[in-house]
Amino acid sequence: MNLPKVCHIIHNDGSGGGPVFIVDQMTAMAGHVQSSVIHGGSGRIAAYCEAAGIAHWQVSIDRKATIPLGFLELVAALRKASPDLAIIYGQWAGAVAPAALRMAGVRRSIYSCQWPSFYTDWGFWRVVRNWICESIPCRWCDRVVPLSLGSWYQYTIRKLGAGKLRVIHNCVDLNRVPSAKKIRALREGLGWDPELCHVVSVGRLADQKCVDWLLRSWRIVSRQRTDARLWIVGDGPETAALHRLAKELDITETCTFLGARSEGIEFVAAGDITAMTTLYEAHGIVALESMACGRPIVLNDVDGPRDSVTDGIEGFLVPPADIETFAEKLLLLIGNAALRKKMGEAGRVRAEEFSAARISGDYLALIEEVLAEDRGRGSAAAAPQVKAEVRP
Repeated sequence: MNLPKVCHIIHNDGSGGGPVFIVDQMTAMAGHVQSSVIHGGSGRIAAYCEAAGIAHWQVSIDRKATIPLGFLELVAALRKASPDLAIIYGQWAGAVAPAALRMAGVRRSIYSCQWPSFYTDWGFWRVVRNWICESIPCRWCDRVVPLSLGSWYQYTIRKLGAGKLRVIHNCVDLNRVPSAKKIRALREGLGWDPELCHVVSVGRLADQKCVDWLLRSWRIVSRQRTDARLWIVGDGPETAALHRLAKELDITETCTFLGARSEGIEFVAAGDITAMTTLYEAHGIVALESMACGRPIVLNDVDGPRDSVTDGIEGFLVPPADIETFAEKLLLLIGNAALRKKMGEAGRVRAEEFSAARISGDYLALIEEVLAEDRGRGSAAAAPQVKAEVRP
């Protein structure tokens, strides 16, 4: 039986959850579809494809200035990949890829809404840009996949993707959870004192992540608990400003910036508590990684993450910008090892719902549904069946 050829398209193989999700998906889908990838930039996906022998093409769609050239490169790459179906991830790829698919003769596609652009609808030009970029894939793709109920609502109230919307959450490959030996080695390598409680934040240092809220909360925490440390993993446009703020708040003795790291999950696992002050997410992979590692999490109660964490069970949900309450929940966990353990164990159980095997099963079912429509139109030869679902 011929396996269907599925091409994943993302505008930038850089930092962020998109590349992590695609790699976890391809790992789980191996043996069920033939994967290939077209990406801008070069990072986690490119390295994975090289190691796994998966066909991939780097095209110039990761910068606005090079998109005209990147469009032509995308068409050429699609003709080489010749997929039965393409999965498009995120706003910029969503705006560019549908036309390229038609020029390359690829009839079937799914749009995975990896970046909820409507949460940035401030200012006339942003509204226009976001509407255009989201309208194209919602009109031209066969299915539209919001990653959370909140994101689904954003498309529904704008009457985009009517009849095509299917909520499928992000996933986490549970096999990526580091071993106790690796965690121990990382903590020792960083010089983390085992007598202290270590809080870890992982993510891009961009305005979306609101790490300044975390720093202001940490000022409250550090005044009450001298036995706790904050470690911030990530880099981005807000790096310099956040370093300055940490100095202004006088928390540099207990707060350390570790910069960008290739495997954020290792630092999540090495920590005792995860902190996440994001303003919005499509879904949020860090929360899934925290639960998979058995670490309690304090995070903002916003669309995306609230689909993952139950307040008071796997962690605490805090109203956005509520600096005092965020600090209060951190202090509660820092001072209560038994509660950290209880929430961590609950998180491990909840993470099973978002395992790569389970979520990939949902995508495989959707791929089969779209290809079956193609076969129903008399194109059986061009639309092979998916071998089987991964869902246990």
